[in-house]
Parts: sequence; structure tokens; C-alpha cells
Amino acid sequence: MKFTTETAWFPCDETLELVCEKFPTLCYFYQSEESGLVEYWTNDQESKYFPEKYIADLCTPDDKWYKEYFVNQTEVFKWFEVISGQSVESITEILAIAEQWKDENDKSFCNIYEYAAG
Repeated sequence: MKFTTETAWFPCDETLELVCEKFPTLCYFYQSEESGLVEYWTNDQESKYFPEKYIADLCTPDDKWYKEYFVNQTEVFKWFEVISGQSVESITEILAIAEQWKDENDKSFCNIYEYAAG
């Protein structure tokens, strides 16, 4: 069974716990995003239901916007290399390149987030 809930700021634990109380054979796993507070949560520690562990949100100097999800950092690096045309081996390197982009367009940015245990 799968369903989606939408709340402000935090996962909807109370609703999910109520469902599990009514149906004791169920348990729930979630992935939660609150970009305004920069909070990304999951309780799926084994990545069985939500394999994505990283989110990249960026705008290039030529105003191309991207929001992508990745299962590991290696995928993030490969994706960013295609976007930027530069080789990277760390998130620090990605963020340094994004800072250089600001010289071309001060509205460009790159944010990379990792889902934390919720």
C-alpha cells in the first residue's frame, strides 16, 4: 500500500502512526523534504523504498535550473561533470565551482543535500 501526505515542516508521523494502529501488520517508511528549512529526512535506513540519498538543486550561470535525486555521491559527481564540463571528486569541489559561477551570474547557485535519519 502506498499513499502520500503533505504537511508543513515535518513528516506526518501522527497520521502514519494512526494508520499503523488501525492496521497493526503495517509499518511505514517516509522521505520528507522541507526545502525552506533545509531539512531532508527519511526513516528508510536500508534504502529499500527510497533509494535516493542526495538532492542537487542548482541554477547554472546561463539560468538553467535543475533538481535531481541521487542514490550516492558518485552519481552526483558524474551528473555535475556533465552539467559543468569539469571533473569533480567531492561536494566541496562542486560548491567551489558554483561559487565561481557567481562571477558570471550572481543568481546562480548549487545546493546539495543529504537525507538524514528521521
